[in-house]
Amino acid sequence: MMLLIEYLRGGNKILSKISLLFSKKNQIQFSYRICMSQRLFLQIKHYDQLKIFGNIYKSTLD
Repeated sequence: MMLLIEYLRGGNKILSKISLLFSKKNQIQFSYRICMSQRLFLQIKHYDQLKIFGNIYKSTLD
């Protein structure tokens, strides 16, 4: 949860940690809260999906 949020803020150190996690597992499930009540479960099988999702999510914050 914290890893995804910090990645979306652009932390390079977090990207390294996520890379290490992907080396250990084929897929990682992230969850984070939306609008304080809804929860989205994002299942990521490839590192590229995280990057694409991060770009889309960052664009919705602007």
